[in-house]
Amino acid sequence: MNSSRLIQLLEDLSRKELRELQQFIHCEFFHSNRRQYEKVLQLFLSLISPRFKILKPDRRELAVELFGESDDSDRNLSLHISQAIDLVQKYMVQK
Repeated sequence: MNSSRLIQLLEDLSRKELRELQQFIHCEFFHSNRRQYEKVLQLFLSLISPRFKILKPDRRELAVELFGESDDSDRNLSLHISQAIDLVQKYMVQK
């Protein structure tokens, strides 16, 4: 996950912006599917520490943490990373 586009976007944000992004993510207005919302939120919580530092977990470990040992876990992670990138970009536009 070190060179992930999502990690790069998050690293460009200040601590204040990360806090604002976290509040933005909690807004259910941008989430049409409750289960996807929960997984995207869980993804962000796995990437941003409580002190608003960017964490860089191993991609496979993150997929297992979020989706278990299923055959689709990597594909599901890719889907949710794309949704997370979309949310970060929406945050940046509205900011």
